[in-house]
Amino acid sequence: MESLAGLAVPPHEKWEIVVVDNNSTDATRQVVEGFTGDSPLEIRYLFEATQGLSHARNAGIKEAKGEILAFTDDDVRVDSQWLVELSACFKRFDCAGAGGQDYR
Repeated sequence: MESLAGLAVPPHEKWEIVVVDNNSTDATRQVVEGFTGDSPLEIRYLFEATQGLSHARNAGIKEAKGEILAFTDDDVRVDSQWLVELSACFKRFDCAGAGGQDYR
């Protein structure tokens, strides 16, 4: 969440964070709500009871308002230029999707 808060946002772009809690047993909801209170970002919490990556992502897709969807995971720290580069990719190549290397 901290690395998402530090993202550079391309000019004239709006973005949101949709956190999908995929039936976790930890304090995910409390962490998200605590971060939401301290952040100017648009952050929404969503609970998805059916476990599994596809269920979580599909729930997030349904909830998202944006035109471009970018997925990350709870153990990933994104680079501050992630949104800038992603937006540039879509503009340059007029593509329907983009992917990158998993550095974990």
